Amino acid sequence: MAPDAKHEYAAHRLIINDNNVPLSPVDKFRWSDLDRRLLSPKVIDLAEKMQKRIADGERRVAFQARQSGNAASYLPRLFDFHEQLVDEWAEGLYAVHCEAWAQQKRTVSPAFIRAVRDQAILQLISLRTSSVEAEVTRRGTASSNPPNPIALGEWKRRMNRMAGRWKRKLEAEAVASEYRASSAQDDDRRFALMAIEEARKSVPEDDRPHPKVGAVIVKDGKVLSTAHRGENLKSHAEYIALEAKLPDDLVAGSTVYTTLEPCTTRKHPKIPCAQRLVDRKVYRVVIGMLDPNPEIRGLGDQMLSDAGIEVQLFPRGLRAQVEELNREFVRAQRQKQLPGTVNDPDRAATAAARLLSDATRELQKAAWSFYTLHTAYGVARAVRDVIYEEKQIFDRIDAAFTVFTHDYDVPTDLSDIAKSEMEKIQIALVNLKMFSRRNQESDMRIAATQIEDACERIRIAARPYAYRK
Repeated sequence: MAPDAKHEYAAHRLIINDNNVPLSPVDKFRWSDLDRRLLSPKVIDLAEKMQKRIADGERRVAFQARQSGNAASYLPRLFDFHEQLVDEWAEGLYAVHCEAWAQQKRTVSPAFIRAVRDQAILQLISLRTSSVEAEVTRRGTASSNPPNPIALGEWKRRMNRMAGRWKRKLEAEAVASEYRASSAQDDDRRFALMAIEEARKSVPEDDRPHPKVGAVIVKDGKVLSTAHRGENLKSHAEYIALEAKLPDDLVAGSTVYTTLEPCTTRKHPKIPCAQRLVDRKVYRVVIGMLDPNPEIRGLGDQMLSDAGIEVQLFPRGLRAQVEELNREFVRAQRQKQLPGTVNDPDRAATAAARLLSDATRELQKAAWSFYTLHTAYGVARAVRDVIYEEKQIFDRIDAAFTVFTHDYDVPTDLSDIAKSEMEKIQIALVNLKMFSRRNQESDMRIAATQIEDACERIRIAARPYAYRK
């Protein structure tokens, strides 16, 4: 590597060095997440190409000035050349950061754009401004012809204007990225509300409590179909939306909003809704609530995830609406979890104990998923975006916490232990998130272990009730 290229790269290494970059407290992008094994070779290669262009370009500028017979034109020509080169260098530097980030299966977020702008692009412009000024001054001193201070001042002003252009350009890109993200969230809320409205139209098959389910199929921002349970006699909402209304349409790549977790079992020859979604190759499924029956709760989510389909939950406030809409069905499911008299207090305690046990397992898995997300991305599962993955994990945690907020017939001793341990779990979750922001891996492991231990203590307390004869 040429000495100048080494100098440029040494200065840039400070930009990507975890210990030397002061991060804004509101900036959720962390340089430690950017794999330097991917980024560094790209930055070095770019620096070497630019240094070669500098050598060739400066010789050409000097030749053109001599040919013109106007020695005073040398500096303006030189500064024109360097201004264009720095602009192209900044463009390339931004591109290699984005390329390295994309290779890690990450999304270029507003925080990423602003961090690269402030810590890479603007530093490059500042470095090249001073480097060119210093080189021009050195050459002028060596030839006993020092540069015109007015010309140097104009060079600084030109580069300041370039820095301003890059600030505005990347800020506009960051804002556009934020708008696209917020628009996607707004769309999710709008289509989820549409599914809830469909669910309100549900028609029960008989006098028994049945779920009120609405489904909306969306592709490229357009609603392809809507449906509700019972719209066709004894038919599930997803079946009606997909097969009855879109039998011949291409729904691959679409998003399905459904108020209830898709079923995984139906009486032959009917096909479960989750399997239909897999067969039609939908891209994403957004669910209002998981099935309240603990024996099948989460199975639809698992089947879809195993097939590579993204699974998300409605926004928290809308999930509460779905649960309220289905309160009779939820209550009936909890009462009939075990055979026998629904008013039997022993059976009610058994059902409650099993629900609590299932919830602690979900909490425990979510805590370790969060730990893995921040310590070993791309190992067990590729992570596209830290913020997005965190939201998914905490949605699962919220769903598990709702189990503990319901009024169950829990024995007093189990209730006391569950409340005490849940307080510890909440404190450990706060610590887990805080340690992740500080990149304290060992402390994160301790917090995740504390959550696991507390969950285990709840399960031990619940075991005599959950599995008694």
